[in-house]
Order: sequence, then structure tokens, then C-alpha cells
Amino acid sequence: WPTLFYMDPHQSKPTACVWVKVDPQDGWWQIAEAEIAGDAAAVKRAVERVEQDLALEVTWRKADPKITAQTNQFAQRFESQLFTIKQAFDEVGFSFEPANTNFSVAIERLEQALVPNPHTRVPRLRVHRTCRRTIYQVSRFTWDRDKPSREHSDFPACLRYLAMDDPDWRSLQALRHGRGVQIGAGGQGRNPRTGW
Repeated sequence: WPTLFYMDPHQSKPTACVWVKVDPQDGWWQIAEAEIAGDAAAVKRAVERVEQDLALEVTWRKADPKITAQTNQFAQRFESQLFTIKQAFDEVGFSFEPANTNFSVAIERLEQALVPNPHTRVPRLRVHRTCRRTIYQVSRFTWDRDKPSREHSDFPACLRYLAMDDPDWRSLQALRHGRGVQIGAGGQGRNPRTGW
């Protein structure tokens, strides 16, 4: 199953990281989490260690897009120039794409993913019991429209990024094998009866 990685770096807290697998029925399985203190190099080393220990091959990496402008414990000065968090990660060779942070849509999708399907009786999103910080924070995180609580928000933020991507197995398989993903009319491999 394809593996996705999401992280949420902060100015004064450890970086929250989650690894999610997507099954052939488009279910999301959070299989691991990490809270990593330190600079960009420390985060990269810890992430690589987790992925090596679990034999994970990551399809994509995404992170909070605000870090392209933020400066914090990752930031360094060089010749009087202030580097951003994104630049600090780029310098150590840890690349990622910006995640979509549309809060209200993400919360709605995340709530739907946690509701059991009436036919299968399982939710789309499942979190492994070893992901204790995620379970703890998701069960305590509160939001009021577009005003999320800052407390217990790190791992729910990673899951919001996942929900905004709304990844499906078929598209991820095509991406992993370097094939383009056809969307809309004219795509090959469509079912002639349904048009999908």
C-alpha cells in the first residue's frame, strides 16, 4: 500500500509527523507517528530512522505551507541573511510539498472519515493504537468554525492535510509507477458502461 508522510513543524514545539498507508478500498491507515525535537537535520535523521525501521517507501511528503515564511528553531543566519524553515529543510536534503490547509473543508472531511461506513462498519480513517499522541490529541482537539484551538492541534493538523488531499489508492499507484492520472473525459481504462 502507498505510504504518505505529513508533518507540522512549530516555532517552540517538536515537529509532529505521521505516516499513513492507503489501502485498495481507499481507506486511510495511520501506522506511525513521531514528535521530533531539534533542527531540520535532526528531524530528517529521525524520520529516516522510522522509515528504515518500518521499511517504508514514501510516495509523497507534505508539510504546513506556512513554514516557507516562518523562522524558528530551524532558521539559521548566513552572511546576515535569515533563512526560513523550508530553506533549512531544503539545505539538509529533506524535501516536501506544501499541504493544503483549508481548515473548514478539512475538518468536514476528517469528521466524515471518522464515521463508520454503514456497509462495512469501519471508518475510512483508522489510527493504530501505538499512535498514542494522535489519539490523545484528536480526542481533545476543539474547533469553532475557522478558529481552531492551538492546544492539542499538532497531530490533528497532519490529519487535516491528509483529508484535504483525499488520497485514493488508484491514483497513488499510478503516481508510484510514474504514470499520469487521467481525470475527466477521454481517459483510457474507463468503464464503458458507466463512463468512469
